[in-house]
Amino acid sequence: ILLWFLFAVRGDQYPPFAQLTVKEISTGTNFNRYIISRIPISASGERVTNINMVDETSMIVNGICVQSVTIQIVINEFSTWLSKFDNVFLVAYNGQRFDLPVLASNVC
Repeated sequence: ILLWFLFAVRGDQYPPFAQLTVKEISTGTNFNRYIISRIPISASGERVTNINMVDETSMIVNGICVQSVTIQIVINEFSTWLSKFDNVFLVAYNGQRFDLPVLASNVC
């Protein structure tokens, strides 16, 4: 299974919002959720990611309005999705420095 987040980085803080996207390699099954922003995204972050918050539960991604939910909901849904697979391995580019600390800080 591959794991990666798309972040809009704001200084040294954790990203104000994220997209958790995962693909299971052998079946091609996908998990994809957008996470509600906790802090406003900067203008430069919007330009880089093409993601803009519309209101508390919606964002525009590449011109398309998508629903976003809290990180806690995403973690619960992700855990349920992962439970369908045996011997799960999560792989992320630069995951040790970025993806996994965000995931771990929201699990506890």
